[in-house]
Amino acid sequence: MSNNLFFSILTLTFASEGDLRIWRDKVEVFSNDKAIAYLKQHGQRSLTIIETRENDTIKGVAIWEYESQESREACQAYWSKWFDFDGKFIAKSTFVRGAKTFGW
Repeated sequence: MSNNLFFSILTLTFASEGDLRIWRDKVEVFSNDKAIAYLKQHGQRSLTIIETRENDTIKGVAIWEYESQESREACQAYWSKWFDFDGKFIAKSTFVRGAKTFGW
């Protein structure tokens, strides 16, 4: 296992609970058993979803963990298909990608 774990973190602020639900449903469709096997074979270690509702704001966070930056790039063949399928929801998004440099 590499010591150079790589993360891709997406933060979304949703317009409504319905928008969050559409996004979550799409994540679940993309996380079927066959897809998970393919992604793990190419170095994705996990996908974590966190949801929060604070101060009348609905947010979701997706955290993709990879063995390395190269693993993330290999898995993009799958994740890039995300935009080929409907999933009409309204959200403001921000991505952060990078290698793990500290942790305990």
